[in-house]
Amino acid sequence: MLDPNLIRKNPEEVKKKIATKKTDPKVVDRWLRVDETRRQLIVEIQKWREKRNRLEKGDVETGRQIKSMLRKLEPDLQAVEEQYKILLLQIPNLPADDVPVGKDESENKVLRSWGEPPKLSFKPKDHLELGEALGLVDVQTASKVAGSRFGYLMREAVLMEFGLVQLVFGLLTDEKELAPLANKAGVSPRPFLPVVPPVFIKPGVYRQMCRLSDADKEPLQKAIEKTRELAKGQDSAAIKSAVSDLEQAAHAFSKTLYERGQASGGGGAAHGSPEGGGPTSSGHADDDAIDAEFEVKDS
Repeated sequence: MLDPNLIRKNPEEVKKKIATKKTDPKVVDRWLRVDETRRQLIVEIQKWREKRNRLEKGDVETGRQIKSMLRKLEPDLQAVEEQYKILLLQIPNLPADDVPVGKDESENKVLRSWGEPPKLSFKPKDHLELGEALGLVDVQTASKVAGSRFGYLMREAVLMEFGLVQLVFGLLTDEKELAPLANKAGVSPRPFLPVVPPVFIKPGVYRQMCRLSDADKEPLQKAIEKTRELAKGQDSAAIKSAVSDLEQAAHAFSKTLYERGQASGGGGAAHGSPEGGGPTSSGHADDDAIDAEFEVKDS
């Protein structure tokens, strides 16, 4: 999610960049109008609340006037806040300046390649065909348990995966091993911090990262609503949604360390953020990543 201040200060740049991602730039104008209304309402409500705090005892008539105004303004702000959030979520993250613009993935540019693709005398099988033929992958059973796009790894495939994990951890946590690679790339050789994240995260983390596609949003929302129904009477913090991959939980972890001022002594998770780094993308809002519900906390 973009920092609201970034949109306010650079609306034309934001519109230009989101247009390259096939998002209607008019959403920025709509958000700016709602944002202005929201800010005006916040100021107005604050004015009446301050007046209430200064109210002398016995001034019943003024008290009634203040109460009446707040009863009118506070629901208006609540409605505007909802529209504010909805529109803000429709503005995607901005592409980096060096990202080529194209109609689809067919116009991606190859930055570098290694070796030459072998010329085969037969039609090669993909990893799924090979895995199923060798009894290493079972997607049919996984589809009954977890839905599409999942599979059970079995036998040697499991050992190979954990072997690769151990190999990578050994490299990323060893500064001596990292140094030659880091020096060649011109980055810090400080080791990574291995992290095993929670299996569940709160919906606000998903929203903050804008990682859900339109196809993902509906089933996730249904799952959240079902969890709410089951969690009636419980603390709202108990409402969580399943993690689709490591990124969301690792991002929230790294961001929280950064905000606590501990990033220099801690570090990024071993999923790809180098030690000492905070959030890896710029222009993100300062929302609390661990809130049970998404909340924008700017003024």
